Amino acid sequence: MLPKLRDGLRALAERIRSAVVLKDSLLEEILRDLRKTLLEADVAPDLVEQLLERLRKQVRTKPPPGVGKKEQVIKALYDELVNLLGGEVEIELRPKRVLLVGLFGSGKTTLAAKLARFYQKRNLSVGLVCCDVTREAAYDQLKQLANQVSVAFYGERESRDSASIARNAMEKLRNKDVLIFDSSGRNALDSEMITEIKRLHALIRPDETILVIPADLGQAAREQASAFAKALPITHVAVTKLDATAKGGGALAACAATGAKIAFITTGEKPDDLELYSPKHFVARLLGFPDLETLLAKLKETRAPELAEKALKEEEFTLEDFIDQFQELRKAGGIAKLLDMLGLGIKLPVEVLELQEEKLKRWKYALDSMTEEERKNPEVINASRIRRIAKGSGVSEAEIREMLSAYRQVKRMLKMLKPGKLRMVRGLGDLFKLLRPK
Repeated sequence: MLPKLRDGLRALAERIRSAVVLKDSLLEEILRDLRKTLLEADVAPDLVEQLLERLRKQVRTKPPPGVGKKEQVIKALYDELVNLLGGEVEIELRPKRVLLVGLFGSGKTTLAAKLARFYQKRNLSVGLVCCDVTREAAYDQLKQLANQVSVAFYGERESRDSASIARNAMEKLRNKDVLIFDSSGRNALDSEMITEIKRLHALIRPDETILVIPADLGQAAREQASAFAKALPITHVAVTKLDATAKGGGALAACAATGAKIAFITTGEKPDDLELYSPKHFVARLLGFPDLETLLAKLKETRAPELAEKALKEEEFTLEDFIDQFQELRKAGGIAKLLDMLGLGIKLPVEVLELQEEKLKRWKYALDSMTEEERKNPEVINASRIRRIAKGSGVSEAEIREMLSAYRQVKRMLKMLKPGKLRMVRGLGDLFKLLRPK
């Protein structure tokens, strides 16, 4: 996520940590590089200069007793980045009506499905309502997404009256805890759109009105957020497509500058690729510090803690567990995302990080063609057994060897991550204790 901004900020943090002495000249160099990094992330120049001025004042003061100069500078950098990227938001888990608004291409419809999954995983029943009466494919897309995440759907394919659709939906889906209304978009926030969403808002009386802004808007998000705030009582902002642009930092900073409360960010195309936005956790990850809270929240939604416990007991970690582990971790965002949350520089083989659904499916076919002994103890699989498994599964011998190689490399990595050795990795010695089932 935001690799260019992340790499730039981590390089600055490393320069601070590795400096023998933090002279004023070095601090000015670091501030100049910080300016360049933020501007390249499309943060508005005035916001960058304000941040640098505040940071310059802080780093020129004497550190508090017991705090070194390096720690003072890194803490000041962290605090200013958190301030730049917005405040904390608490989302209430209760019955509610949610109205999504935004321009064409902002990602409202896919966000609706992601929000449905978010509330569904928190034991609230959800209904998705298609009030987008301008985009031809809106009805079919939202209906398909509702089926994909197994939630109720209401829409009227032929209707062009969004208020009537919303009224009927509230009657038909009155037994659902959370109703999420996807509204029409426009190429611009014109008078026609304002009139329609105001009418819809008055009818629905939503508990939350979420403005959906794509991250690739960069600093232009500031103007859009301000314009929508004048037309509607926006309660929260969701920034989408954060995984697909280098301008995400600029969009987050721009929204925060308007006073808008950013509640959610999306980091991929799948229904589970939604995160509650916390500037503190977000900045920690950008700087390479562990974000254990987000990591644990993700893992609790899967069987990963149970499988992690088995993985630590090397003799019990079978080939079947290995395949299951990847399937569960993919649900939590994938190995690369989890390592990023930990702030770790551990490098897994490319074939492990880039596992796609099709590859996992084929590996499963191979697994089904193995004997129980082979699944529990892959070390017995020799060339003749590989030929037999390939013939029985329709999976090539090369793919089976690739699977076995990835399994062995993950086992080697797990030796490094046993609790005793985790203590040497940025203070994360209790990670697996936290992950173990109670």
